Amino acid sequence: MNRRLVVSLAVAASSAVALLTAMPGGASVPQALSLASSAGTQAAEIGTLTNYYVQHMSSLPGAKRGEGLWSSSDGCMRCDAGVFVAAASSYAASGNTADLKTALAGLDYDISTFAQPDGSIASPDVSRTGSPDLNTMFFADELGMAEIELGPAVLGPQRMLTWTKPIERAADFLVANGNLRWYTNGNIVVGNALTMALAWKLSGLPKYETDYQTALSFATSPPQNRWPGYGFITTKKPTKTDGSDGAGYFTETGAGGTGLDIDYTQLQAGQLSRLWIVTRDPQVLRLLNMTFNTLWPRVNTSNWTLDSSNGTRHTTSDRIIGFDTAALTVLARTGGRTDLAQYVMPQMSKLETDYRNPYSTSDGWMYEVGMTPASIVLADREQGAPGVAPLRRAVLRRAFVLVAREHRPATAK
Repeated sequence: MNRRLVVSLAVAASSAVALLTAMPGGASVPQALSLASSAGTQAAEIGTLTNYYVQHMSSLPGAKRGEGLWSSSDGCMRCDAGVFVAAASSYAASGNTADLKTALAGLDYDISTFAQPDGSIASPDVSRTGSPDLNTMFFADELGMAEIELGPAVLGPQRMLTWTKPIERAADFLVANGNLRWYTNGNIVVGNALTMALAWKLSGLPKYETDYQTALSFATSPPQNRWPGYGFITTKKPTKTDGSDGAGYFTETGAGGTGLDIDYTQLQAGQLSRLWIVTRDPQVLRLLNMTFNTLWPRVNTSNWTLDSSNGTRHTTSDRIIGFDTAALTVLARTGGRTDLAQYVMPQMSKLETDYRNPYSTSDGWMYEVGMTPASIVLADREQGAPGVAPLRRAVLRRAFVLVAREHRPATAK
């Protein structure tokens, strides 16, 4: 079987999966139709905004488009990678081929330049980006989501292998380094679980499913004799199994002690959104619902801002930030939260403002612009019955990789 035929089979199978996942799930018929009708509009807007952002970054003096670092960078390659994931989202949402080239060139460059023999993905400026384990987790999560967004029909067999292998090796590095047993902070331990889930879904290897379960279990309930007060804190016990009527958060530790930090809780919601999209694990949906419900009462929907005052890591008493998490769309489209459907498109106005704001060239924002659009694109694409698309797409992807390996030239094996 030649590679062209393999790609054709993958495209056909992906189309079949898309048809199988078009069933409404969780929403009433009118609400499901309303969400479905807005999906194309939202995806188109995401395509326009991500394209604008990528072009804006590319126009900055000294920009190194496709070379891993941008002119505004402080050396945070995992942050800079967000621009390339945004470019992948632009292509996935609107078919912009120029942005696809940017995504492929940038992420290929990052892998070839920063992937280390021990499996870590190291930045050239450790003082700026923190320890290699954090950099490894954050980059692997971005790369994995871009791979899922684009899929085998776009990436082809060789690039699928090239992108999947560093995610597997990143997961192995984090396990060997003890990160699945170390509670750095809530957003980090959730990110570790996402790395394991991506390695599992993209490789099909069962050991990574075990690592995923280990990471998620530790994140929610670390041993209290070693980590007292850490983990997932329930502030309102839910009566529904999906957690949609409960609330809680993962602890974050900073100058204000260990506890709730709304700013980082929003990041947790972003990570949990990706984890839910990848796994469709009911325990993740429960955590996502409860985390979102902690944020939602603090959101001002007239201007889409979030009151993040008096946190353990952001301790000021008058801190207002943008509410730009994809969790709203992800829950409304794939999590059965019909109560949120009316807010999906209005939140887009906030993203419109943010993506065109000059401050969006900061390192933190570059990572964010990779995370949020990808989740929205995938939520739009996979709206329907939870649990169908990711499992079948993972099986397809594994079969695709195995066939590709068998038909590579002997010198490449």
